[in-house]
Amino acid sequence: KVVWRNVGNVPADLPRFIKRADRLKKHLTDINADIICLSECRDSDALDDLPALPINEFLSDLAGSRYEIYNQKGTATPNDPKKGFYLSILVDKTKLFVEKSFGVSISDSLFYPLVVGSDVTKSCFNRSLHCIKLYPLTKDFKICYKQPFYVVTTHLNIPKDNNFAETVWINKNIERLTEGNPYVLL
Repeated sequence: KVVWRNVGNVPADLPRFIKRADRLKKHLTDINADIICLSECRDSDALDDLPALPINEFLSDLAGSRYEIYNQKGTATPNDPKKGFYLSILVDKTKLFVEKSFGVSISDSLFYPLVVGSDVTKSCFNRSLHCIKLYPLTKDFKICYKQPFYVVTTHLNIPKDNNFAETVWINKNIERLTEGNPYVLL
């Protein structure tokens, strides 16, 4: 069972992350997923007289002894490193073996600029894919090397007028990352 949630970018009428963290942790725990993918994991801001919540503290509490945490650092805006975030994947280490965790982001050579109208100088700085290569574990915790599979989670900005170009970018990068093996995209 795989689940995905965007923990950072929520409608303005929802409470700040610090107020939602305990409910979100309970919700994700109750789902009992083998793999949890989270987008926009960032340290919460200390706004409205609320204390900040370090995202690593939240992820560690959520993971407990059951999950292994894999993070890929992304950047929302290149001029403000404080606005960086993680794409996080938590894997049930009693059921799955992760061979590697890797990704594609703005700094990679396959990054390609977002074209806004005829202006090719504007780029999408928050595009990234986080990928993990997995093998199932047998009941006696042996790795079943017969067929790897991949889980890919995304953080993308896809304007309606640029769907085709973004889809091409996603497909080319996933094809390269997964080496033609089966994958789940979240």
